[in-house]
Amino acid sequence: METFFQYKAMWAELEPSDVIDEVSVRLGAEMVKPGDRISRIGKKKRSLFEMKEGHYLRYVGRIGRTLLFKTPELDPTNLYYAFEYVTSDTLLVGGAQGCMDIRVDELVRA
Repeated sequence: METFFQYKAMWAELEPSDVIDEVSVRLGAEMVKPGDRISRIGKKKRSLFEMKEGHYLRYVGRIGRTLLFKTPELDPTNLYYAFEYVTSDTLLVGGAQGCMDIRVDELVRA
């Protein structure tokens, strides 16, 4: 798996040998299981991740500490939205230009 930062999001490109662990994860006060749809993580503008109106992320699972999500547009590809899991209340996205923390103080399901 290789991760990179582009278009204000962190991405993971999986290799055929990568195996996704399809497990539930605690985000904030909630458990998220594979297949759950999320439209926003966090509530403060500086530290949230939000999809455009009508779009969502579908939780797929994790590889190590990297949480992986798909959208309908990404389904046929080996690309995933990626978030580095620090704690149930903190995720990181980033790349060579630096990182941004996402505070999981609110989770909005689609």
